[in-house]
Amino acid sequence: MTMLLKLVLILAVLAASAFGFAHFTLFAVAGRRKSLWWALVLILSACLLSSLATKPAKAQDTAFLIDGDMGGAVLRYHAKAKIIGRSKVIVDGVCLSACALYLRKDWNLDICYTQAATFGFHKPYQVLDNGAILTGISAITTADADWRREFYDQMPAGIRAMLIGKQIPEPAAGDPPDRFVYIKARDLAGVLKACPKNWAAKYKTLVDVHTMTIGTGAQ
Repeated sequence: MTMLLKLVLILAVLAASAFGFAHFTLFAVAGRRKSLWWALVLILSACLLSSLATKPAKAQDTAFLIDGDMGGAVLRYHAKAKIIGRSKVIVDGVCLSACALYLRKDWNLDICYTQAATFGFHKPYQVLDNGAILTGISAITTADADWRREFYDQMPAGIRAMLIGKQIPEPAAGDPPDRFVYIKARDLAGVLKACPKNWAAKYKTLVDVHTMTIGTGAQ
């Protein structure tokens, strides 16, 4: 229940209570039974409104949890974002490589971070069937274009500002794939929405996004 709705209910309680008690007293003295009955109805209605106004908020159904997501194929993250939709996303740990796609402003996910959150960025790369990373001029050109299109251009302004001037690791150019530019929770104030301290109690179910299966052939 929103604060505005609670305020409206509280005002309604006060108004109904004042009106009901005033008329109850007036009609009791005057002996008017029918009007006395309606005054009692007003008082009972005020009690009902009061219980609604003070009733604690119920836990929402589902939120998606990110904790220890090391990344993966870009297309799979596109598919997962569609599954998440308008649900809450809570980053409570490491979110590296393609996981950082969840920050995309055009996806408009309802995402928040805890003090345990860490985002890691490097440029995308292609893995061959034998497990080797595709390198060379063509691979670097593709990686640079994919980085700008899929990541940098779609990040919130505050994230882009922290990435400007940084040497973003590029596995296609020979950088180790486990090398990242990190952005930690202490850097995110005013950039992303912080999760409330009681976030774990707000949801009945927390779905681990990294282990979530998707009905798609995306790689």
